[in-house]
Amino acid sequence: MTFEELGLHEKILEAISYMGFTTATPVQEQVIPLIIGNKDLMASAQTGTGKTGAFVLPILDKLAGNKVSYTDTLIIVPTRELAVQIEQQIQGFSYFIPADSKAVYGGGDGSDWESEAYALKHGTEIIIATPGRLLTHLKMGNVRFKNLKHLVLDEARVAVGQPPVRHVDRPSRSRQHDPQEHGPPERLRGDSLSCGRRREFRSPSQPPGGKPDRGQRRGDGHRNRRAGY
Repeated sequence: MTFEELGLHEKILEAISYMGFTTATPVQEQVIPLIIGNKDLMASAQTGTGKTGAFVLPILDKLAGNKVSYTDTLIIVPTRELAVQIEQQIQGFSYFIPADSKAVYGGGDGSDWESEAYALKHGTEIIIATPGRLLTHLKMGNVRFKNLKHLVLDEARVAVGQPPVRHVDRPSRSRQHDPQEHGPPERLRGDSLSCGRRREFRSPSQPPGGKPDRGQRRGDGHRNRRAGY
């Protein structure tokens, strides 16, 4: 399935085209329509199968035609390296739309802290944060998540081993989840086998040779502009 067939915003399609991709991976085919349809879900996929794009692209699709002045999305990740990687991917995918992002993680100097605090207080649309650093900002009163629309826990199996993730409900506590409106989360694994109202999907294993199916790439001229897939 092509990204055009998934119905993504034309400006996002333009960015994807510059990155050299035309075809979505299996996990992207399954996840993107669900997020665009405002479904809660859980998904599992191997590294390199496009899972970051699976949740980033539909979120950006919603922001593409709707500039907001608050934090719309919080992505919690276990390491600073992953936070930086995801922010780079977001910057690539959102190159042609007015959506800002900020990675929030420890280890920097005072100017990094001030930059993070400003982004959190003034409603940067997408925040990618490590649990410990986010909790520190919460304790300092820097967080404004009243209008949060999307909460993503990436690399959940790793992140849940970190004590601060036990408090993940703190930033989302102001969001009133109406089960009548949203229903239980979709669980995606295998071939989208039905299990009541929950479905579970696991991305297919890597093809022979150990290289993951990253979708059909188009040309080499823009390969060095790829922020990730």
